Amino acid sequence: MEGFKVINRDIITEATAMAFADPHLQIPDRYIRADGISPAAGVVAGDGENLELPVVDMARLLDPEHREAEVAWLGSACRTWGFFQLINHGVDEAVIQKMKENTVQFFELPLEDKNAVAVRPGGTEGFGHHFRSSAGKLDWAENLIVETQPFQDRNLEFWPSNPPTFRDSIDKYAMEMWNLTTRLLRFMASDLGVEQQTLLAAFRGKRQTFALHRYPPCRHPEKVIGISPHSDGFGLTLLLHVNDTPGLQVSKDGRWHPVRPLTGAFVINVGEILEVLTNGHYKSVFHRVVVNTKRGRATIVVFQDACINGVVKPLPEIGEPPRYRAIGKSEYFKGHTIEVLGQGERFIDTLKKGDQSSDWSLDKSMEGVKVVNRDIITEDAAMAFADHHLQIPDRYVRSGEVPATGVVIVGGDYDSSELPVVDMARLLDPEHREEEIAWLGSACRSWGFFQLINHGVDEAVIQKMKDSTVNFFELPLEDKNAVAVRPGGTDEGFGHHFRSSAGKLDWAENLIFFIYHGSFRDSIDKYAMEMSNLTMRLLRLMASDLGVEHETLLAAFRGKRQITALHHYPPCHHPEKVIGITPHSDGFGLTLLLQVNDTPGLQVSKDGRWHPVRPLPGALIINVGETLEVLTNGHYKSVFHRVVVDTKRSRVTIVVFQDACIDGVVKPLPELGEPRYHAIGKSEYFKDHITEVVGQGERFIDTLKK
Repeated sequence: MEGFKVINRDIITEATAMAFADPHLQIPDRYIRADGISPAAGVVAGDGENLELPVVDMARLLDPEHREAEVAWLGSACRTWGFFQLINHGVDEAVIQKMKENTVQFFELPLEDKNAVAVRPGGTEGFGHHFRSSAGKLDWAENLIVETQPFQDRNLEFWPSNPPTFRDSIDKYAMEMWNLTTRLLRFMASDLGVEQQTLLAAFRGKRQTFALHRYPPCRHPEKVIGISPHSDGFGLTLLLHVNDTPGLQVSKDGRWHPVRPLTGAFVINVGEILEVLTNGHYKSVFHRVVVNTKRGRATIVVFQDACINGVVKPLPEIGEPPRYRAIGKSEYFKGHTIEVLGQGERFIDTLKKGDQSSDWSLDKSMEGVKVVNRDIITEDAAMAFADHHLQIPDRYVRSGEVPATGVVIVGGDYDSSELPVVDMARLLDPEHREEEIAWLGSACRSWGFFQLINHGVDEAVIQKMKDSTVNFFELPLEDKNAVAVRPGGTDEGFGHHFRSSAGKLDWAENLIFFIYHGSFRDSIDKYAMEMSNLTMRLLRLMASDLGVEHETLLAAFRGKRQITALHHYPPCHHPEKVIGITPHSDGFGLTLLLQVNDTPGLQVSKDGRWHPVRPLPGALIINVGETLEVLTNGHYKSVFHRVVVDTKRSRVTIVVFQDACIDGVVKPLPELGEPRYHAIGKSEYFKDHITEVVGQGERFIDTLKK
């Protein structure tokens, strides 16, 4: 399924507000899903009637005569559906009505007034968009999210003061929801056969998050989605419909089941943490929201968090061997973040005892894994690079076409499966640092790549470096060959630096040089220093994610080799016959790539597929090298990637490689426990890394695994 949700916050723009208000206006592109939602596909429905969720009656739960049967019915709903509708719930009707009125009044305010409490880039609370799909698309919704418990964590800056009674309404409603939660938990405990206080203690004093959602109508509901498919990462979710417009769909038995809200009922669902607490007896399931052509939908949702003394684990009182491994709450958050980076698989499933998640792998039949080999750029190559109507020299033509199979293409020629986006501003902000560090770590664990925004690198230095790079590649070949690579020499110089294992050259021209002490020309010197400083900032934050002292990781990089590479990939009229850079993983510690222009071409291997990358304006693309994978004892992953070429547009990049080792040895940091890789001398590692790239897509570091 395309579109699983990813944490990402954006303000609502004026163009969006206009499209939300007038369904006849064009849908902004950032909301249009690549292949359409097909709301009816795989949906169980008939003649307009929806298959109802189980309905639980609080009045029967409270009645001694019917309690036992209704508790069993409650438990059955949580085991089979993970969802139910709750009637006769006992929540103060006046509080509900006031909350509904204020919700409607808030969403009817002008955009300027709502944006008075707008979410901040990198923030978690406020009005705006709080999620993107894994393909970078926004949900067709506007949201207000605030934290309501613990009381000391409330940030009233994001609690709207308009309408004037809103804050009081939120406060009273939040208390009602907590009281309802405790009532439900007592009955769930009875169903599970544990002491009530045991289950209540896992929820008491934990975070409560309050969310308002509005889903405007859309004339093409098949092109947008209200909320992307997801399962909730909390303990229990309580949803109240402000109006009777349907839209919620629940996944069961491989089908989407539409939910028709009962008048006055709450829709309750089990979150992932409650699934773990109950040792898998209760189920947290995927659900989504589709939109209506004519009617808007508004909901009020409260999420109740839970854990046991900071740990997510099954309740010991369940009285059976735990089916899930215990995990710290912060680590759980990281894992849940990785989950939403993926394509609909739940992190908690990896906690199940006996889980044997398959190691990531790449199709080993790829022709053309790169081999270190230095060649000058010849006149006929330069002519072919400059005029893509000329015949491609044979030494660049691959024996078979560069396969397009296995490439994840999302929406059009240049749309792409988005890499995770990490925000340096959030990493440096004490309020959001912990959450963004978890996001950084999850990107390094699941993708091995991420795009870095708000990186703080001097824009003047970047622009000067871009200008110098473009100027260099526009020089006549004779001038560029004044610094040509020497056959059999070092890696430095202008030319070709790699051949494929079949003896073919990459469709690119490159300038590579080493930097030790900033002894080069001004723009190169300044850019190299900026990259060194950025690397140090990133390593400190990675160390925090890994739970090691900053200095431990910094020392592995400090004083080590830094290499700068400029790459120019000319257009080619037969891109299926050539490749910009053959598939490889980087043999260094950390790679920092800057796009000089916006031509795509980079493709990253994940889950056996090639994922094209569209560079974000102003962002740097960062990836984990093999040495950093070893240093982190395999927590971070170095993955295969390649570059394909365009038929009409050239692509230019500036890449900096930061090397690393520990006292001349490539080995895991001792602080990360029992080593999963054998230690190897740096020079021996380099020799064998060369052997690796002579092979067919297998990494040498995999032979170091114990």
